[in-house]
Amino acid sequence: MARWRSGWLKLAVAGVGVAAALAGGLYYRQDMLLYHPVVPGMPTRTADNPHQFRTPTPWGMHYREKYVTTADGERLHTWVMTRDLHGSRSAKPTVVFFHGNAAST
Repeated sequence: MARWRSGWLKLAVAGVGVAAALAGGLYYRQDMLLYHPVVPGMPTRTADNPHQFRTPTPWGMHYREKYVTTADGERLHTWVMTRDLHGSRSAKPTVVFFHGNAAST
């Protein structure tokens, strides 16, 4: 009976060790999981995108541009798109989409 317990205890300790190593690795490399580096040859500015991907207009979406200045002085370019069909308000929820970091230009 003691031999059986000893085997399971070693397996449990090894499992905890592997889980701790994986969690530590994920914590250490978390920035690489969230933000992708700039891919060579890919556009870094909206003006460099193909025409149909520069604004929502070619897809029949109405929007207005807005610039937001953050507390640290950064200026963010945003598009505000609302769902307002023929003047009637929709009961649909609002979705806010943050695309992640872009390259500095």
